[in-house]
Amino acid sequence: MTERDRELTVEQKLKRWKRLQAEIRDAEEEAANVAFSKGSGDPVQSSTISDKTARGAAVLEGVDEQRRWVECINAGLEWLQDEQPDLRRLLIGHYGMRKADGYKSKRAAWFTMEYCRCYHISVSEYKLRRREALRQIASLAVEYGLISNRR
Repeated sequence: MTERDRELTVEQKLKRWKRLQAEIRDAEEEAANVAFSKGSGDPVQSSTISDKTARGAAVLEGVDEQRRWVECINAGLEWLQDEQPDLRRLLIGHYGMRKADGYKSKRAAWFTMEYCRCYHISVSEYKLRRREALRQIASLAVEYGLISNRR
């Protein structure tokens, strides 16, 4: 995977940030509902999982990678807060990470112009900074085993 491929992978996750969190939340709720549902949970002859705990665990296992991505991105944002807070603001603003509806391309374009105006930089400099922030998160994702560092 090339450096640009890693950046694009991180960018996809940031664009889906709100959906990733919602998928995890929904899976956790479903697992809790399964685990605390009425019924004995005794095995029955069937081709499906009958133990409620195992069914709940299977639901959570389905979102394990998304959960690791959320942990990785949160850790990356914490690191950026300490080391390069302007890049953290750039990622959060550009990808609408604090907005209820998440990433919207029109909002990202507006944010780009506002960020450039605020920091007195060109759009090309903005793109360089955004790629640097993506590289920082991508390097952490390699450490988390979420993406490969090999070409």
